[in-house]
Amino acid sequence: GIFLPSLMNREYTFLEKVSFNDAYGEERVMAYLFIPRKGEPPFQTVIYFPGTGAWRLNSIFDYGTVKSREVELFTKNSRAFVFPIFKGTFERRTKPIEKVTTQYLRDDMIRWYRDMARCLDYLETRPEFDKSKYAYEGLSEGAWVGPLFAALDTRFKAAIFLSGGIWRGEYEPERYVPERDMINFAPRVKIPVLMQDGKYGYQFPLETSVKVLYNLLGTPEKDKHLLLYETGHYVWLLNEYRKDMFDFLDEYLGQVK
Repeated sequence: GIFLPSLMNREYTFLEKVSFNDAYGEERVMAYLFIPRKGEPPFQTVIYFPGTGAWRLNSIFDYGTVKSREVELFTKNSRAFVFPIFKGTFERRTKPIEKVTTQYLRDDMIRWYRDMARCLDYLETRPEFDKSKYAYEGLSEGAWVGPLFAALDTRFKAAIFLSGGIWRGEYEPERYVPERDMINFAPRVKIPVLMQDGKYGYQFPLETSVKVLYNLLGTPEKDKHLLLYETGHYVWLLNEYRKDMFDFLDEYLGQVK
């Protein structure tokens, strides 16, 4: 374990920082494991992909989900929460490049996927985590790329996309790369999905982004859920989204003891 910052409650949470080799021969990947102190292992586990703040901050302890003690909602309810450090974020931030090419954009997305896959590989070596009950959670940027992970890695049994949708703003013809276009992945998603979005979001407008993604998902109709809230992009600032999220996890991964 590592020192648990005072913002976390030691009664509910044991924190470990681990590292493992990446899948592209460049460096070590770090991940923070927030493990419940109470409950019966192996634990259901939520693996998290953050929003854009991750590309500006140096530490996850300055990031809202951790800083606001959001992770304790999971550990207090006997679910583990895993926060991988993806290429370009937090301790793995990279210097801006002079020219963003389609090759760079393609490789960047592939690295993110490989980081996630290696994180799941690592979790499978640990008896504390239930290999049959991994859920993906992505916020904003993480919700946008969520269909890629939910479609390609069959170890995920459910997915939560918080404040996301189809995003095509960057896809000028000269920058388009199919590996970053979730239209290519959403129909291949078959697992249960919960989308939680604001009715008045501007990054992902309801009619032209949120509903487009929902309709594209290959998940059976009975297992895909779109919940809309009376807010804009920042759904995670509301209290009611939390109950809806845990109800979804209870339904598809099972209630925790």
